[in-house]
Amino acid sequence: MVKSSVIEKTANEFRLKWGIGNNSATNLRSLLIKLNVSAYFKPMSGSFSGMAIKQGIHRFMLVNTSQNLGRQNFTTGHELYHLFVQENFIAETTYKAGAFNRFNEDEMKADLFSSFLLMPKDGILSLIPDDEFTQNGVSISLDTVVKLEQYFQVSRGAMLYRLKDLGYIDSAKYSEYSINVIKSARRRGFNDELYTSTQETDFISNYGDLANYLVETSKISDGDYFSLMMDIDVDILSNNYDNEVEI
Repeated sequence: MVKSSVIEKTANEFRLKWGIGNNSATNLRSLLIKLNVSAYFKPMSGSFSGMAIKQGIHRFMLVNTSQNLGRQNFTTGHELYHLFVQENFIAETTYKAGAFNRFNEDEMKADLFSSFLLMPKDGILSLIPDDEFTQNGVSISLDTVVKLEQYFQVSRGAMLYRLKDLGYIDSAKYSEYSINVIKSARRRGFNDELYTSTQETDFISNYGDLANYLVETSKISDGDYFSLMMDIDVDILSNNYDNEVEI
C-alpha cells in the first residue's frame, strides 16, 4: 500500500537536499543539470509520456514534447523519482505519467512524488489569498487556480488533482475548473504556452562537453565529433552562428 505521507516527506527532503525552498517553484531544467541527468526532450506519437534508465552512476530520461508543457514538467518529476528515490531501479517500461495508477505501486509513487515535488503544500498555501480561507476551510477561486498552475508550471489537471487531494476543492469544483482551460488562462492575461505541445527537441547533458573535450585533445577526429553532435541534433557545421553578436 502506498503511503502518500511518506512520499511527501521524501519529496520535501529531496527539495531541501538540492536547495529548493519549501515555497518555491522547481526549475526543472536547472535541476537536471545540477543532478547530472542526461535528458532528451523530443516529440513522439501516442500517449507515451517518457521513460528513465539508470546504469551505475549514469541517469537518463526521455520526455515526450508532443504533450503540453505542464505535462512534460510532471513527467520530468515522475522520472526523477525512478532515478533518485526508487530502490533497485534500472529501467522503466512505458507508462503514462500522471495516471496515478493504483495497480502499479512504483508508478503511483512516482506520480505522487512529482506532485509533491512540483506543488509543495507550503508553496500553495502561500499563494492563496486571505479572503479564500473560510471558517470551513479553503474556497479557491479559478483566479487562484490559474495563478497556482502558472507559478508551479504544471497542467490544470495536475493542479486540480493536488488541490483536491489537499481538500481545497471538491469534486464539483474539480469538474467546473477542468473545462475551457486555455480560455480561462488567456482571460487572465496568460498565454497558452503551458497548455500546448512544444514539439521541441532538446538535449540536456554533459555529452557535448565530453565530445568537445575528446576532439580538442585529439582523441577523436573532427568528423567523429560532428557525427557525435548530430546524434543529439546539434549541427556544428550550420551557418546560423556565423554572424552571431557577442553580448
